[in-house]
Amino acid sequence: MMKQKKPLTKEQYLKKFIRAVRWRLPPQESEEAIADYRELIFQEERDESKLVEELGEPVQAAHLLTDEGIPPVAENLRCI
Repeated sequence: MMKQKKPLTKEQYLKKFIRAVRWRLPPQESEEAIADYRELIFQEERDESKLVEELGEPVQAAHLLTDEGIPPVAENLRCI
């Protein structure tokens, strides 16, 4: 029988995200990303049991911030 994985607490999620993002980004960028995610994670209405479902795995979220295949948002905006 497989053991069911317990959902991450907000603190656990943030800790894993911080480790991953500091590994992948320069200091200033990582601190900005951490501040943004801290705000997202600790929103009062955020259901702790759905953190991974809503934000993705912490390491995956950090990876998405550094994925060179994703162009910056400003470059995606077009004037109509």
